[in-house]
Amino acid sequence: MSLSTGPTGPVRCFTLFYTMTSPRRFVIALGCLFLVAGTAAATPVLIITKDSKSIRADSARKDETSVYYMPQGEDTESSITLDRVDQLLPIVERGRHYKPSTIAKMIEVVGRSRSQHPNLQRKITPIFDQWQSLQKSNDEVPGLQAQAVDAFMRDKGTAAYKDAIATLQMLKFKDLRGAYDTEIEGALEQIKYEYFSHGMATLRNQQKDPGDSIHRFITLKKLADDLLAAKPPAALRAEIEQLRDKRQRAVYKTNLRQAKAMFNEKKSINNCIKACEVLHQLQRHVATDGNDIDSELSKIQTAATRANPDYYFKVKGYPLSQEDMRLLKQHQQQASRTELLDRPGDVFCFLIPEQRIPPITIGRNTQLRYRAIFKRWPGDGEYAFVVRYLRRHNQDEEIIPVELPTLRDGHGTLTINSTFEGPKHGIQAKTKIYGYLARKPAGPGLSTKAWQPVSLACRMQAR
Repeated sequence: MSLSTGPTGPVRCFTLFYTMTSPRRFVIALGCLFLVAGTAAATPVLIITKDSKSIRADSARKDETSVYYMPQGEDTESSITLDRVDQLLPIVERGRHYKPSTIAKMIEVVGRSRSQHPNLQRKITPIFDQWQSLQKSNDEVPGLQAQAVDAFMRDKGTAAYKDAIATLQMLKFKDLRGAYDTEIEGALEQIKYEYFSHGMATLRNQQKDPGDSIHRFITLKKLADDLLAAKPPAALRAEIEQLRDKRQRAVYKTNLRQAKAMFNEKKSINNCIKACEVLHQLQRHVATDGNDIDSELSKIQTAATRANPDYYFKVKGYPLSQEDMRLLKQHQQQASRTELLDRPGDVFCFLIPEQRIPPITIGRNTQLRYRAIFKRWPGDGEYAFVVRYLRRHNQDEEIIPVELPTLRDGHGTLTINSTFEGPKHGIQAKTKIYGYLARKPAGPGLSTKAWQPVSLACRMQAR
C-alpha cells in the first residue's frame, strides 16, 4: 500500500487504499500523488478526517503510519496519522487528460464522501462538480468566447472590457480539460490589446484639447486610472502616468489662477463662495499633496471679510452677518445642526429658520421657510428637501423637490411647500423628524442615484 517510486522520487499514480474500519463498510482513502519521473509539482487534495473536518493541501504523501501534506499556501510540511484520515480527495488539474474510467471512479468516490460528510458539502461539492464537468464536452465554449469578444469590440470601454475578461476567465475555469486554452488565451490578449489601444488613443486625443475644466479632467483621470488598473506594460504605464500628471498640473494651475482673478476683480461674497467652490473641486479631484488649498481658501475668505465688513467666516467657513446670528440664537433648536451618521454628505449649506417652524400635520399643506447660507457656490444638479421619520425599529423618507433661491451675498430664502405625506407606519410618540437639503450632482464622473446631504439636518416635530 506504499507509493511506487522512480529513480528520482515518487511516480505519479492513482491508487485506492482500502482500510477495514467496520465489518459493514470500507473507508476509501484516495491517494493523489506526484508527476511522472519524480518532478516536484504535486496534485492538490482535500484531506477529510474521520471527525468530518477538512484540510486543503497543495500536495500529500503517505507512509505506513501517516499522511504528510503541505497546507495550502504554506511552505512547511505537516502530518496527520492514518488512523485519523477518512479520505483524500484529489482536485482536478487543469489541462490534464484523465481516462473516462478514472473520471467515473472519482465522481463515485467524491460523491460518496459528500454523502458521508454533509457538514463539508460546501467544500466537497466544488470538487465533485469539477470531476463531473470532465464528462461534458464544452462544445459551447467557442460560441460564448466569440460573443464575449464581439460584445467588447462594439464598445471597447472599461465596463465592456471587464465584462469580456470576466466571461473569458469563467470559460477558462470551466474548461478544466484545457481543450480551448489556446483560443481563450488568444481572445484575452486580443481584448487587452484593443482596450489599451482604444484607451490610449482617447487619452492622447484629450491631451490635444486645450480645455482645462475640472469636470473634463475627472473623466480623463478615471480613464487613466482604469487603464492603470488593467496592468499595462511598463512603457505604457509610464506614458499613462505622464499624460495624466501633465494635464493634472495644467488643470490645477489654470483653475486656481481663474478663481483668484474672478474674486480679485470684485471681492463680493458671491464671488468669494464661487472661488471657494472652485478651490474645493480642485482639492477633491485635482490637487496633490504639494498643493496647499487650505491656505488659498483662508486668503480669499480673509480678503472677503475685509471687503465686506458686515460678514465674517469664523463659523465653519459660512459668511454670517449679525442678523444671521440673531436668527440662529432665536431658532437654534430648529437650525441645521444634526449630523445623521448614515447619511454622510458634502455639506456646504447652513439652514436657519426665518420664523418658527410649525409642527407638521400629516396630509395638510405646510410651508417652511429657511434662510439658506452657502459657504460654496451650489453646483449643478437636482435639489430636494429630504424629510426623514425615524423610529426605533424602522424609518421612512420623503423627497420634496425644491428650486434653489437666487443668492445674494451667499444668502437666499429656501421655501418648502408640502402636504407631508408622512411615514407608512404613521406618527408615533417616539418618532423623530429631521429635514435637510440634498442634491443629486450632475457632471461627468459625479452622477449618483442617491440624494447626498448638502446641509446638516434640522429638527422638526409633528402636531
